[in-house]
Amino acid sequence: MESLRSALREQTDFHIPCGKNDGGEVRENVTVRWVDRMSPVNSGKTSGVDGRPLDGVPSVRMQQDAEFESDSLSIRCTEVFYQLKSPDCSLASVLSSCSMFQKEIAFATCSTLAPHLSVLTSGGINSLWLRISTQADMVEYQAGSGGRLLPQRYMNEMDGALIPVIHGGSASVPQAAMDMELVFYITHAFQ
Repeated sequence: MESLRSALREQTDFHIPCGKNDGGEVRENVTVRWVDRMSPVNSGKTSGVDGRPLDGVPSVRMQQDAEFESDSLSIRCTEVFYQLKSPDCSLASVLSSCSMFQKEIAFATCSTLAPHLSVLTSGGINSLWLRISTQADMVEYQAGSGGRLLPQRYMNEMDGALIPVIHGGSASVPQAAMDMELVFYITHAFQ
């Protein structure tokens, strides 16, 4: 066991022969192997706003405090992707500075779209994405599903909910230049 601990500390390969404890025949070997290759983060994911690839873009799961239901359907934000535009900025600092902002944005989006869930799902929209782009002096957003922007009637209502959060919510807009993509799913509510 000590040699395994040592191999793990030194990050070297380690072979473990497997078989009976009585010193009999070795049936198979287990090898702990160190590799240089890192598997890509979010490989194969694309943005629902415009189909832009999100390979390598880090994301975090999101837990919402409130439920938004209408006509036996519910909407919730499940994941947030962070595409940082500046090499000076770390993901850890962004996560700590914008968690309240993303919760307020998710709350505003869900409460705005909840009355429209039946119409959205009948139109084939079961998931939608909201991209918020921040720069030093500008914040903009787009919403879409399946690589197409949401119809303008929904965007107009979202303006009424999102603009107050962006310009005067209790959480400040992240100062880092980035694209933050929030993923929302519409599901059947359990009674």
